[in-house]
Amino acid sequence: MKINTIRNQSISISVAANGAELRSLRRNADMHEWMWQANAEYWPRTAPVLFPIVGKLNENIYRHGSDFFPMSQHGFARDMEFNLIDSGDDFLIYRLDSNEQTLRIYPFHFSLEIEYRLIDSSLEVFYRVVNQGKQDMYFSIGAHPGFSLEGWPAKKYFLEFEKDEKLSTMRLQDGLIADGGGNDIELQNRRIEITKDLFLKDALVFEGLHSSWLGIFQEGNSNGLRFNFSGFPFLGIWSKPGAPFVCIEPWYGHADPFGFEADISTKPGIVKLQEGASFSCDYSIEVLN
Repeated sequence: MKINTIRNQSISISVAANGAELRSLRRNADMHEWMWQANAEYWPRTAPVLFPIVGKLNENIYRHGSDFFPMSQHGFARDMEFNLIDSGDDFLIYRLDSNEQTLRIYPFHFSLEIEYRLIDSSLEVFYRVVNQGKQDMYFSIGAHPGFSLEGWPAKKYFLEFEKDEKLSTMRLQDGLIADGGGNDIELQNRRIEITKDLFLKDALVFEGLHSSWLGIFQEGNSNGLRFNFSGFPFLGIWSKPGAPFVCIEPWYGHADPFGFEADISTKPGIVKLQEGASFSCDYSIEVLN
């Protein structure tokens, strides 16, 4: 498996060509590893890109025009080989183009570029989607990085929001968005403790947050991460119950509504891209101290 590593004075990262997946994020001072290392006992991935769908489709199919197409949860990009098209001491740019394999299940011609760039103690990640076809293109895109919680649950970890949010989750039913609200979550000093019960009902999915960043902190320790997701309309937070990691997932789009059977062009949260147009978004991870 081809893996590329870059570093600057503060941090280093490793990225696999398979899925253009971030595999490692380390603080150089002590080589502390922040990324979940894909322990298959809990979850065998590290930071998959979600494209061209986010979440699950109703009956694992979607409709476009008169045709039906199968697609598994979170789409195919996470399992495909990307090409490294440019690199330097502090950046890597990967690209995936539509091909015979993708066109069988996703009838749109596209290119997807993912750029990783180190800036001081932050990793900046950029997504760029281009519609290379002759028709409108419909897609969702999102990130799914998992962060290791070393020593949890003996050591307490918290999620800290930038602002004092009034949190209400979108309700999930069999992985799909169900009618009615989910659970209200009360913050204590803008924080949620990561407990064994926090994800018993699947991911926490939020829409329209006021915060632009979310931090991960260990109790009594100034080390941590600050995850900036400014601009993303949806945010998922997930872990396998009892597993020592947490995923922070900024999304454009989400799973199908429960029972959804309409054309993908009418799906709530879907991104429409006209012929020749491009779409860009980005997030960043700052390693604190």
